[in-house]
Amino acid sequence: MRFQFLTASSFAPSRYAVLIGLATAIGAALRIAAANNDLWLDEIWSLEFAVNAKSYGDVLWGISHDNNHILNTVWLRFIGPDAHPTLQRLPAILAGIATIPVAARIARVHGGDVAGVCAALLFALSMFFVNYGSEARGYGVAVLASLLAADAARRWLVDTDNRLALAQIWASIAIGAMFHLIVVWSAAIIWIIATVALIRRGPFGTAFERSFVLGGGMGLGLAPAFASLLGGIHVTGSFRVATLDAFSLGGLMEGLASLLHAVIALPAPISPSAWGVLALGATFSAVCLALCPPQTRYAFATGLLAPPVFAIAAGLRDPYSGRFHMLVGIAFLLLLAVSAGRAWARGGKTRLTAAVVIIMILLFNIAGLPQLLTHGRGDYRNVISLMTANGPATWHTDFGQERRIAMAYHVRNSPIALTPVQDEEFCENKPDWHIATRAAASGQPTITLGPSCPAIYHLALELPVFGSGYRRALYRRDQP
Repeated sequence: MRFQFLTASSFAPSRYAVLIGLATAIGAALRIAAANNDLWLDEIWSLEFAVNAKSYGDVLWGISHDNNHILNTVWLRFIGPDAHPTLQRLPAILAGIATIPVAARIARVHGGDVAGVCAALLFALSMFFVNYGSEARGYGVAVLASLLAADAARRWLVDTDNRLALAQIWASIAIGAMFHLIVVWSAAIIWIIATVALIRRGPFGTAFERSFVLGGGMGLGLAPAFASLLGGIHVTGSFRVATLDAFSLGGLMEGLASLLHAVIALPAPISPSAWGVLALGATFSAVCLALCPPQTRYAFATGLLAPPVFAIAAGLRDPYSGRFHMLVGIAFLLLLAVSAGRAWARGGKTRLTAAVVIIMILLFNIAGLPQLLTHGRGDYRNVISLMTANGPATWHTDFGQERRIAMAYHVRNSPIALTPVQDEEFCENKPDWHIATRAAASGQPTITLGPSCPAIYHLALELPVFGSGYRRALYRRDQP
């Protein structure tokens, strides 16, 4: 029949290539579109490091801050603060696009052609990975590097004399870590999975030797990133981090729930509590793992469980942030794809259930993508346009970094003056506008600011954030 391929468990090579190519093209278009909006706070913060650095060497060993994603900052220094946002985000865009066929290749090995197509579609359309594959930070390259290293490790385990695969592992880890140190955890996960596989295969002496070669090469690959980190500490005397919450198990659970919520893209009307999301994710994972063969099951279980264990051991700061758990997101989507491919091959109700789950997740993400593309990470251009509609204006915010970094960057080229008002100047010069984070979170239509000189502000514009960034609202002063 004409559409018989839709029920097949494998495709002709040319047809499979077309399907992966289409998914990659769709993912590329989405990432380019998502990159064509305003930089948000952390991107601008990285850009500030790049601009203020005295040289490229200063970027490599003169900045000691967790928001210095080293090679990303090098790129930002090269491209400059006045380049188009798409160019500033180019490394992440290219990495995000390349992630799609690499994820498909990994899934295909473990689950067949259908798994490969599912992985390509899941990574192409995932709001979470579209977001991080289109912003000027190191996460997009870190995701690609982790997948490339994992794919190379699979090939190396098939033939441990494959020096090319071994070199790819080392190179992927080395380059990825220079974009973001989360790749250190990727390296540890890959090493654990490979070492267990080698020990199972035996003999122990050979397994130990091969494991040492793999781990030693990874360690050397990570050396440049750690040298840069230690160099920054030596030059500046400390390692600075953004204002982050201290580690807590409750925060870790919320962060993992936030990650799973973002990856599945559950719509608001049916979003359960954090514990509900975790229960849903755990159920999905258990069912999917049951469909996998033992060795694949162990590898995916390690990918899902090792990052939280590492977070606990390291006392991860700000565990509430889903992006710090993105390795779990990678493993989760790959597991979904592989199990869908294996379920598809079984046919019957198992096939139907897998198809429904994958289609629902894809539809959830497709439904949310227009909001990500429209509102992006803050929509600063719309804010500035509204604030300057009646000429020069003054403004205030309850988030200091917003004033010092983000708004300062976006208003620098405004032809109409926008003057920030400091907290201590509020009563002397009541600002025309207020950008709120706390009031936005509680949805207040009217707020009163200035305890000793009250001023009433009314909501003028809500600024929801569907990607990175902070939920904010713009308030207009209606009376003194």
